[in-house]
Amino acid sequence: MFRFLYIALSIGITIISTQNAQAALAPDVQQLVEEEKVLESNELQGKKISNIRSERGDESTLYFIEADCTYVFEVTYPFDWRGLFGWVGPKLFDVDMIGEPSCPLHPAPNINRMAFHQAILKAVATVYIMPIETIHTSTNLYAAPKDPAQRGMDFRILGLRRFIEEQIGCQMDSKAYAKIRTVGDLLSATDVHCNNSP
Repeated sequence: MFRFLYIALSIGITIISTQNAQAALAPDVQQLVEEEKVLESNELQGKKISNIRSERGDESTLYFIEADCTYVFEVTYPFDWRGLFGWVGPKLFDVDMIGEPSCPLHPAPNINRMAFHQAILKAVATVYIMPIETIHTSTNLYAAPKDPAQRGMDFRILGLRRFIEEQIGCQMDSKAYAKIRTVGDLLSATDVHCNNSP
């Protein structure tokens, strides 16, 4: 009987020693694993992620994901009974979204159309570094490519979008910007999406 207990105990110690040999994930690797799991969430499928930040606590970590809205996910670390047997492998965790996403409101500036257009023209003048008096509805926002084989992508439009969002509070989705080619297109789009005044 004692011999049987001794053999069982020896086998158990051997298993524990072997399991202890499995190293835990490094904290930065663990965080990458968590981020990947968060980004695989159904709520984020098909969305373009603009920013990720996290706040780590003792028993959970909050992930703030900025896309078209701000999503908050909580990563919690449930009790792992395998830890009793010496296994220190990958840290188990659960991912849950907290509440509804926080979406920016589309502002209605309540200023007349002429003043609103003037603000948009000033934005164009600032980003494109050109005198405002030279800007007309036909002014092209995409420079002609030097190489005819290249597409006429002008990255200044990305800076213009950011400027209009941050300084004027006018937020439009990528589909709206994809149709914009001239200043006239920009004025029409911002009227539809951001300015309800006559």
